[in-house]
Amino acid sequence: MMFKFTGIVMCFAPIGVGAAMTHQSARTGSACSLAWETGGHALWAQALFILLVLIPVLLLARIPVAPFFRVVREPALLAFSTASSEAALPDALKRMVEFGVPRRIVSFVMPTGYSFNLDGTALYLSLTAISWRRRRGCT
Repeated sequence: MMFKFTGIVMCFAPIGVGAAMTHQSARTGSACSLAWETGGHALWAQALFILLVLIPVLLLARIPVAPFFRVVREPALLAFSTASSEAALPDALKRMVEFGVPRRIVSFVMPTGYSFNLDGTALYLSLTAISWRRRRGCT
C-alpha cells in the first residue's frame, strides 16, 4: 500500500522540484549558481561515474548493457528529478526482479546499497567542497 501511495506522489514530484527551482531562481535574482550545481557538477560527475565505473563493471559481469539501461532509466530519472533515490526504490526493486535478478538478492542488495553506498551523495559533496571558491564568484 505504501509503495503504491509513494508511486502516486512521485508522479507529481518533478513538477514540485521544478517549481521549487523556479522559486529559488526568482528569489535570488540569478540562476547562475543553481545552473552550475545542476549542469556543471552533478551531470558531469554522474557521466564520469557511468563511463569509468558502471559500464566496465557491467561488461565484466557480462550484463547486457542496453537492456539494463532501459530497465533503470525511469527509476534513475525519478531519483534525479526528486533528488532522492529513496523515492525510486519501490519501482527499482520491481524492475530488477522483472529484469531477471532473483527477488532475494534484490531485496537485500538494493536497500543495503541505498543506505551504505551513496555514490551520488559522495560525488556531490566532494565536488561542492572542491569548487566552493569558484562558485562564490558566480553571481
